[in-house]
Amino acid sequence: MKNDITIEQIIKLNKTFQNNSVTYSPLNGGFSNETYLAKINQNKYVIKININQSSYLRLDRVQECLAQQKAAALGIAPKVISYPEDARYIISEYFDGHTMTYDEIVNKNILKLVEIIKSIHSIKGVDRQCSCFDLIDRYTKGISKFKVSIPDGYYDILKKTDIIRNRRAQDHINNSKYAHNDILSNNILFDGQKIIIIDWELSGLGDPFMDLASLAYSNWMTKEQEQLMLTGYFGYCDKICRNGQRGSLGTVL
Repeated sequence: MKNDITIEQIIKLNKTFQNNSVTYSPLNGGFSNETYLAKINQNKYVIKININQSSYLRLDRVQECLAQQKAAALGIAPKVISYPEDARYIISEYFDGHTMTYDEIVNKNILKLVEIIKSIHSIKGVDRQCSCFDLIDRYTKGISKFKVSIPDGYYDILKKTDIIRNRRAQDHINNSKYAHNDILSNNILFDGQKIIIIDWELSGLGDPFMDLASLAYSNWMTKEQEQLMLTGYFGYCDKICRNGQRGSLGTVL
């Protein structure tokens, strides 16, 4: 699904750029949007044009902007500069950082990232239900709709997912908090001191363990690193399962 607005139209129509000399160039990264860096003299902005996933994932782009605004107020997301009523694009303040490396995440900043994740889970007032299980259901519908070939083991994974879903449904304290749902290294920016989380399109009320599990799994955390992360989040850690040579937080969810 292609958006019906272009970067040239945004620069021409949005008041942020009117009566200014603007240069822009594509930004790398992002699978479902077009993203650009725009400059007015020394001021830099990120323009994200939403193009894919909105329909079958039932993404609410207005709520995405609201979530980023609330996160920005907490100092953990880029400041939102402007977006239209339908939020088909969003203009944010540019954060001059880089995607965090494995070493920066697991060896130097686990506890700092835990505090950021706790801040995300404290967000209130964004009316969007979107758990990791909602996303799985919507992706599976997309697989059927677009006739994607099914890999070996697909149905076995869905069965395991249902076991985890049913187990997590029993946790009435921790299964309805605001979650980012995409805490991967490409969405974590770092300037050497400050950490910023970007891309809030999949966020919503759901299971906060999704963010913890994503951080652990995508960074191949060891049992000890997972214990440090969970102790930082909950104040204690009483159980970690093992799966081969890496920690396996997902198996206890």
